[in-house]
Amino acid sequence: MADELGLVVIAVRIARATVKATGDRIAQLQAAETSPRRRMVLEECAKDYALTVRRLGRAVRDFAAGGDEGRLTEAATLLEQ
Repeated sequence: MADELGLVVIAVRIARATVKATGDRIAQLQAAETSPRRRMVLEECAKDYALTVRRLGRAVRDFAAGGDEGRLTEAATLLEQ
């Protein structure tokens, strides 16, 4: 189980970094967008990505501290989305 937990921590950290980079790119697109409708869509995307970054960060901290099955399930769900 310890090996699996370590692999999950690594996978979640990689996923979090990818999601954060995508969120940063969305912010760049938002700043350059002139269409209010597109800006609104990008704002919704930004909110979703920010929430995912926070949830993945929390999962990494929990796993690094010993984790539990609930967090493992949540991380697996996030990684599948």
